[in-house]
Amino acid sequence: MMKRIAPWTAMLAITLGLLPATLATADDLFWTDNDDSRIYRSNLDGTDRQVVLSLGAGVDPRGVAIDSDGGWMYWAENGTNRIRRANLDGSNMQTIVAANVGFPADVELDLAAGKVYWADRDLDWIRRANLDGTGAETVVNLPAGGNATAPYFLDLDPAGGKIYWSDFDSGIIHRANLADGSSIENIVTGLARVRDVVVDAAGGKIYWNDRDTSRVQRENLGGGGRETLYGPAGLAEPHGLVLHDANDTLFWADGDGRLIGAGPSGGGVPFTTIATGGAPFHPWDIDIALTPIPEPGTLALAAVGLVVVLAGAARRKRA
Repeated sequence: MMKRIAPWTAMLAITLGLLPATLATADDLFWTDNDDSRIYRSNLDGTDRQVVLSLGAGVDPRGVAIDSDGGWMYWAENGTNRIRRANLDGSNMQTIVAANVGFPADVELDLAAGKVYWADRDLDWIRRANLDGTGAETVVNLPAGGNATAPYFLDLDPAGGKIYWSDFDSGIIHRANLADGSSIENIVTGLARVRDVVVDAAGGKIYWNDRDTSRVQRENLGGGGRETLYGPAGLAEPHGLVLHDANDTLFWADGDGRLIGAGPSGGGVPFTTIATGGAPFHPWDIDIALTPIPEPGTLALAAVGLVVVLAGAARRKRA
């Protein structure tokens, strides 16, 4: 006699069969707060805000960078002068670099090469190391009295072989070869005091925060086409900046404005405040943890397996 699958099992099979082969992302924001010595996370809309790490009085976390696949967050600490990392839930905290560090301001990751980079404001250089902190070396060594000193924020374009950075006091964004720091050039000038820099090589744009004019801006990577996307209304001193490619959205940390802001990368609309707070809330840098997306076919295979199991259970029950 023909075996029949229970109606609820058939309905489950149909439902699962209609599911897409990939899931939507549920990415998280992470940011440092240098006044209250904490690292926070939230959903992209600012909900479910949590303290991931409370580092203690006198600890001054600055730049933060997320290794989503590896499950690590990296950050720079001023005052204690070290590069550290921990699991994304704040556990397993490690100091990975503590030697030859003056004022580490920002960190970035080149995961394909297995490297962490940091800008050191007081020692006038940009360095890198393996992700566990071993093999530290200087990439860009800036001469005293030059027009590129006190590096503060940086970004990487590994595919293009370039490193970009801003200075503590200048209105200039610089670029050099990523391999050895050679061929330093000024690619954006005439700003007030640049903070974070984001390079969108695929889109042909470079984004930055100009702290002293309270603006989020961008320009073509080849020069020209400068635009003010957000500010000065509603912004005070924007520092950290990140571009969420999937949503084509900019997120930034405004320390003295005591807010996390967000808006389309092309501007044109009022920005959204997704997190705010009273003193000592003072967000400094920001990054995004990307949720892994299943490979195509993963859900379909899971659905087939589940239907087979449930059908077998139904047959055994009727036996």
